[in-house]
Amino acid sequence: MATLRLFSLLLVLGFTQALYKAECDLVPADFVFLLDSSGSETTKGFKTQLAFISNFTSNFEVGADKAQFAAVTFSTGVHKNFYLNEHATQASVLDAINKIQYSDGETYTDLGLNFVRNNVLQANHGARPNVAKYVIVLTDGRSNDNSKTVQAAMALHNVPNVTVIAIGIGHAIDVNELHIIATDRNHSFVVNNFDLLHNMGVEVFVIGMGHSVDFRELQQIATDRDHVYRISSTNDLAAIHTNIVDAICKLKVPPPTTTPMPTTTTTLPTTTVKQACGQKPADIVFLLDASESEQAEGFGKEIQFVYNFARKFHIGPQNVQFSSVTFSSNVRNDFFLNTYSNRHDVLNAIQKISYMQGGTNTSFGLKFVRDNSFKPQNGARTNATKIVIVITDGQSADSAATKHEAQLLHHQGVLVYAVGVGSDVDSSELKAISSNGTPILVTDFSLLHDIQASLETAACHGGT
Repeated sequence: MATLRLFSLLLVLGFTQALYKAECDLVPADFVFLLDSSGSETTKGFKTQLAFISNFTSNFEVGADKAQFAAVTFSTGVHKNFYLNEHATQASVLDAINKIQYSDGETYTDLGLNFVRNNVLQANHGARPNVAKYVIVLTDGRSNDNSKTVQAAMALHNVPNVTVIAIGIGHAIDVNELHIIATDRNHSFVVNNFDLLHNMGVEVFVIGMGHSVDFRELQQIATDRDHVYRISSTNDLAAIHTNIVDAICKLKVPPPTTTPMPTTTTTLPTTTVKQACGQKPADIVFLLDASESEQAEGFGKEIQFVYNFARKFHIGPQNVQFSSVTFSSNVRNDFFLNTYSNRHDVLNAIQKISYMQGGTNTSFGLKFVRDNSFKPQNGARTNATKIVIVITDGQSADSAATKHEAQLLHHQGVLVYAVGVGSDVDSSELKAISSNGTPILVTDFSLLHDIQASLETAACHGGT
C-alpha cells in the first residue's frame, strides 16, 4: 500500500528537523528508540522502521563520552532489545538493530513508555546524568488505553533532560495522543499529514518505491520536485541515503562566504563520515590559490568545495586532520593540522577563510607547506599519510620554481594532488605538481563538486 511504500522516506521527511538537530547539536546524548511492533505495523513496516533507525544511528560516533543508543519494542507486552550501555561501538549498535524481531500483538504504548522511564533511563543501564536524552517513539496506531498512555507520557516528561519525539505513521493515529506523548507539538510528526509538515517549515523528502507510485502525488507530498526520489525497491534505500542527508545539510547550513564570519560558532551538519583513510590516519593540507584571477566568486566556490570535502571525514587526532594554506603574491597559513581537533571547529575555520587577491606564487605555497605544515609541532604525525591537495586556476609566476618545490615535497613522501580549474592552467606544471603525474582538471569552479567523490577516494586510498 502507498503508506508502506512511502513509509521509510516519510520518516526521513517528517523527521528531518529532529534528525538535523540531533545529528548536529546534541552529542553527547542518550537516544532511546521505542518501536511499535503491533499487528497493524506488519513485518514489512516494522523492517522499514529498523532501516530508518539504522540509518539514523550510522550518523553518530558511539561511545561512553559520545552518543549511546537503546531500543525497546512494544505491542501487547514490552521487549528490551538493548540498553544504553550494552554497545560501545557503532558497528555493535547497528548489528543489534539488525537483530530486533517483530512481535505482533496489540498497541500498549503506555507499557513501552513506562519501561523506558523505569528501566532504560536508569544509571545502572547506562543513562548518564546531565546528558541530553531523546526518546524517539514510532507508532502507526492509537494505544489500547489512552488514559494510561497519557499518564505514562506525563511521567516520562518529568524525567530530567528528556525530550520525547513522537512520529505517527498512517491514518489510524490519534493525533491528540501523539501530541501528548511528545514533549511538545514541535516534537510530534504525523507523516501522512503533509500540509502540517509543510506549515511547520519541515522539508519533506519523498521516496517512491516500485513501479505503481503516482509521481504527481509524490510531487504534491514533497516540498518541491528536488525532494522527490524514485527507487525500484527497499533494497535501493541505502544507495540514496547519503544523497538525502547531504540535501538536508545543504538546506540547513548556509554556504561559506569569502568574507570573515562572525566569531560565534555555527551549527554544522553531520553526514556519513569516513572514519580514516585506508590502514592509517591521514594529514591532509589544502593549498588554495587566492590570486586575482580567481575572483571572489571563484574563490568562494573553492572554499565550498573544501568545506564539502572536509565534512565527509571523521576529524581528530586519531583519524583525519586538516590544514589550509592560501597563496597569491604571498602565503597565509589559515590553520595547522593541530589547530583544531574536531570536525565542528575545522568546518567553522574553513568558513572563515578569506580571499586575498594578488599574483600566483604557487612555489611559495608549496615551500611553506614543506617547511611548516608537516612539522610535528604543527600536528604532523609519523604514522599518518601526508596529503596535499593543490587547487589553482592559472599558471604560477615562476614555473621552474614551482616544479622544483613540488619535487622536494614529493621527496618528503608527501602525496600531492593537483586540481586545475579553467582553461588558463599550465598542464605540464600541474603534471609536475601531482605525485602521479596526472592532474585533475575541471573547466569551471562550479564543477569542483563533480570531482569530490573521486578525490576523496583517491586521498583515502593513498593511506592503504
